Amino acid sequence: MVGLILLFVIVFFFLFYGYHLLVNRKATDSTPEEQTAQCHLCKKEFPISKMVARDKEAGFVNYFCGDCIEKLYADHILLNRNN
Repeated sequence: MVGLILLFVIVFFFLFYGYHLLVNRKATDSTPEEQTAQCHLCKKEFPISKMVARDKEAGFVNYFCGDCIEKLYADHILLNRNN
């Protein structure tokens, strides 16, 4: 009878100890941090979701920010107007 009570106390202890560990564990953020990349032209860091990516045959990716694309577009328009 004493063995059964001791077994019950041990099981009860481990149940509450496990519950305590689950409740007090550190919360993890469910949303991962947004990845960033460096613009190939201006070298500033931006979120990848805000950049244009171009795959190269060599196996790497070039990322371009909106500001650099706008500047290149303006230069392209000026070049074509003058010719």
